[in-house]
Amino acid sequence: KLSTSPDLICLSHLRWDFVWQRPQHLLSRCARDRRVFFVEEPIFGDFVPHLKISARDCGVSVVVPHLPQGLDEIELAAVQQALLIDELFMEHAITDYILWYYTPMALPFTDHLNPELVIYDCMDELSAFKFAPLLTNS
Repeated sequence: KLSTSPDLICLSHLRWDFVWQRPQHLLSRCARDRRVFFVEEPIFGDFVPHLKISARDCGVSVVVPHLPQGLDEIELAAVQQALLIDELFMEHAITDYILWYYTPMALPFTDHLNPELVIYDCMDELSAFKFAPLLTNS
């Protein structure tokens, strides 16, 4: 389907397939008239950095970064930024886009971007989660 609507890039602390809740309700509706990429938090392992992108029946593309273990905070942001730009934006020709944040943890690798609109949907108090990482300014 051709659309002149900007693409929507959602950066989330949730897994798309875990539980059908607010993000799935909203973003599956958004996918009716634009491309929607739901970027999950990384999976760490013995990986060469790459993205696994898979389509869901509702039209949303789920993007899962696979990253090597042991990266420090600066390396982690740099690798995720490179994957987001090189593998996602370049390969899918994303030029006009909206950034939709469910997690402030994505700021270190997205703060250089120039979206048409930024949405921060504060669904959870992330700092209240057990073992929540502290967000620091780089």
